[in-house]
Amino acid sequence: MGAAAGLFYSTDAEQETLNKRVRPSDNQLERLRARKDDLVEHLKRDLRLRCGLAVSTWLQGSYKLHTLIRPLSKQDYDVDVGVYFEWGHSSAIKLMAAELRDELQQSLLDFATNDEYVKRVEDPAKDRCSRAYYEKHLHIDLPGYHYSTDTGETRLATLKGAWEVSDPEKMVDWFQDRLDGDERAQARRVVRYLKAWAALRFQDDRDAQPSSLMLTVLAADAFADEVQGLNVGDDEALKIVVEEVFDRLSASSVVENPVESDQDRNLNRLGDDEFARFMDALERIRSIARNALQADDEPDAAAIWTEAFDYLLPLPDVPGMAEADLAKGSMVLVAAPSVRVAVSAEKGGAPRQVFTNGQVELAYRGEWLRFSVTNRHLLPMRAEVRWVVRNVGEDAYDENDLGHSELDDGTFHDEYAEYHGRHFMDCEVRVNGRLYALTRIPVAITRTRMPLRHPPRRPAYTRLRGRRG
Repeated sequence: MGAAAGLFYSTDAEQETLNKRVRPSDNQLERLRARKDDLVEHLKRDLRLRCGLAVSTWLQGSYKLHTLIRPLSKQDYDVDVGVYFEWGHSSAIKLMAAELRDELQQSLLDFATNDEYVKRVEDPAKDRCSRAYYEKHLHIDLPGYHYSTDTGETRLATLKGAWEVSDPEKMVDWFQDRLDGDERAQARRVVRYLKAWAALRFQDDRDAQPSSLMLTVLAADAFADEVQGLNVGDDEALKIVVEEVFDRLSASSVVENPVESDQDRNLNRLGDDEFARFMDALERIRSIARNALQADDEPDAAAIWTEAFDYLLPLPDVPGMAEADLAKGSMVLVAAPSVRVAVSAEKGGAPRQVFTNGQVELAYRGEWLRFSVTNRHLLPMRAEVRWVVRNVGEDAYDENDLGHSELDDGTFHDEYAEYHGRHFMDCEVRVNGRLYALTRIPVAITRTRMPLRHPPRRPAYTRLRGRRG
């Protein structure tokens, strides 16, 4: 088990871990279920009246596989619900593919006019699904299928009028069969880590980001072949999976779909140049994982893993972190950067309070915090300073805002106090990409806004009311 295993996963639900930070919170999952259930009830009832057909639904995709991750940068959750129109050869009522899709789209539009949570419906619809956008960073995709009551076969209906072989239920069956029941939970976590890494790594190069399905199949295969039965921590399991995936794709770029499909026989839809960039990134995380698993203690391993997971990975509470000592093959503690924090009512305004003791004891929601390093002359040559925000707590989680990172321009760095809770600003000093030193600044933000320093004077009639003649 690697030194950072506890930072990846813990049975303690209160402990901040990579798994906790990348998976949806229980509150979010409950909200997703509620929105989905309301929509499903309407569709089954309304479409039966419209078409005279039995209609059923089936949850599919990452939600069904329990590999859904929290979207980064306030993006949307993507929930997929298949809508199945049921008839057989003997039925008098049959729909063409485009007609089926039109009925589904119209029913969704009717639902949106009466549902307080739907912001809008994409209209015209996508070729292979209809889509509803909700508040709180959610959209629901609704592919439409014909389910044959005679043969049990399903066909996906497209707006172009085609019927495509597609049965998402078979993907769930494959995933369940590929993995032993006792170890599926860890396999799902490893899938989530890979998907979160890819979302972070390719946020500025989406063309080279592999699909969620491709990563899921690759990770499940690698886990089943190489990890199952080993009883290792999540950090070591991820390392083994990454190595196996890299070796597999180095031999062949084809990722065969394990279930029958007209559209996705090869799950790797990356072009040659994009695939080369993906493989470069995969080789990099393979190197990071190998180095991290060689670290002797948690802070050292965490420092290495941040090269792959940045602000997504929680850090241990330590006063400083370490510089690589290649002669000893270990890490040694060094002086951490000193940070001054000025808290103001407006960006760049006069400070209400200045903190230099390593923590911000109180900031009001809506205030600005200016961070600056006061001992730059002690930092190593060619060092880069990075400010890494790690947001914690339900307010930030509800907005899917786990944090961000930014290079220091040599002067100061400003942040806006937005979410209630105890968050962290980590001032990193890196040399050649490796973490040299770190200062962690806890920031306590209250839910209330800054009270006015000089309240408005009471009206004259209020001031005079208590006077006696």
